[in-house]
Amino acid sequence: MTGPEEEEVLCHISSLVGSQSRVNMTDTVSTGSVSDDRTHASFSPQNALPQILFKENYITSKHWTVVIVGAGVAGLAAAQRLMEGGCNSVLVLEAQDHPGGRIHTMNFGDGVLELGAQWVHGEKGNPLFEYAQNMDILSDPRTEYSVEARGLFYSETAEQVPEIVVDETLMALENIKENIYKMFSPTESDNILSSSASVGDFFKQKFEMFLEECGDLPHVQAWRRGIYEWFLKYELTENACNSLNDVSCCGFAEWTDCPGNYLINFKNGFQSVVKSLSKDISSEQLCLSKPVSCIHWQETYEGKELPTVTVECSDGDMLCADHVILTMSVGYLKQHNQTLFSPPLPDRKQELLTHLGFGSVEKIFLVFDTPFWSDSDLGFQLVWTSNTEASSEWVRGIRGFDTVKGHSNVLLGWISGKDAELMQTLGEEEVKIKCAFLLRMFLGRSDIPLPRRVIRSNWQKNQYICGAYSYRSVSYTKLGFRTSILAEPLYCTLLNKEVPEKWPVVLFAGEATDQDFFSSAHGSLRSGWREADRLLSLKRTVSSC
Repeated sequence: MTGPEEEEVLCHISSLVGSQSRVNMTDTVSTGSVSDDRTHASFSPQNALPQILFKENYITSKHWTVVIVGAGVAGLAAAQRLMEGGCNSVLVLEAQDHPGGRIHTMNFGDGVLELGAQWVHGEKGNPLFEYAQNMDILSDPRTEYSVEARGLFYSETAEQVPEIVVDETLMALENIKENIYKMFSPTESDNILSSSASVGDFFKQKFEMFLEECGDLPHVQAWRRGIYEWFLKYELTENACNSLNDVSCCGFAEWTDCPGNYLINFKNGFQSVVKSLSKDISSEQLCLSKPVSCIHWQETYEGKELPTVTVECSDGDMLCADHVILTMSVGYLKQHNQTLFSPPLPDRKQELLTHLGFGSVEKIFLVFDTPFWSDSDLGFQLVWTSNTEASSEWVRGIRGFDTVKGHSNVLLGWISGKDAELMQTLGEEEVKIKCAFLLRMFLGRSDIPLPRRVIRSNWQKNQYICGAYSYRSVSYTKLGFRTSILAEPLYCTLLNKEVPEKWPVVLFAGEATDQDFFSSAHGSLRSGWREADRLLSLKRTVSSC
């Protein structure tokens, strides 16, 4: 939806490209009236740039050096890096009507709500932190900090769980988590038994040992078990899985933390990364609402020139390039890899995609007329100590509600897995009622009103994203898969040489292709740079630009 200023921009840009058509821009969240709270979605790097209908004869008649599929962080980072390296014959195709991929910043009131990527996680060794700091788009983490999974812990009987019980139990669980990193790091776990271990089983075994050592009274043990369940929900959102029994201990331990502040905000939202990465990409090089249906590549080539990759778009356009960089999500690749490549992907890549995990994580923002909590409250965490009628519903998947930086009347609930998928099928009114019911029950306050509005993400239902982010499953590890297999380009063998040469024609980027930072925006950024650098190292690629 657009206001007068956006209408003016639409008309101006349409006249520049010779288009007489308007495109309906649809928000990817479940919302009410967008005039309420002065809310609109930030769709583009320019914050008001609409979808442009490009002159088809321009993008189809030109032979591009590199076509990048996907305008998320990985795709935009690759494009920017290529152009900085002197390769300007770059075209970026984006299936959605706005760039950003799994970044979706919504302007709301006097601030923003992040429906996708939320924070920069860590400082030292974090490529996104270094990039954003150089661009001066980060808030000061010492004064503009956020909180997550903090505050008071309540049981469904409206009892506040004693802080000492919470702290002791969470410390024990963090120690168990640290043991996974130590015991299953790549240097420590080279045997078949390690490869079959699941995070869920490891936590369960070690936590039962902790409970036995504690020797608590029954009601204290019930609190500890409830905190354990809460902690597992936290890890479900961290890993985007249905169950921690699906997550490999070895794969879990491959994640590398970046030391420093872990919840770093941007001055103007995560959208500022999209703006910065795309600032030098012209409107004719960024095609929105341009889904790709098939990548036609060659396994061998005998001609004198470079082999051509043909990108077939869903609207019938055929685009020619020397190289293609694919940055779509693993969720999309898992669903479409059988038809997306001609000839098909190598068997090993196809099998890897079958076993690589990719699940759901969604956000539920509750907007109240006035807050029922105080300024000092950080959040309300939900500890289930028994089975009630409500505990069998999807609401048990909500780990708690956090306060939201910059919005004194908004709470944020996190939910993952099958519960998140079910939540997305429900109407806004039902979600309002269920969330208010939870808060009333756990806080013991019948005066808590219904939220005025619910704003939800819907990444699982987004046909071009299909979920949140990747994790390494038990079967993935047992079968010996490595990130390098997914990141390995598709090569065309050049036969016009005395010694046949392998030439990269289809390359892969995105968070799932990063060995250490998978499931993160900084992993996406690094992967885009990696593939751009791979092409820039080929002298013929640079000269052809």
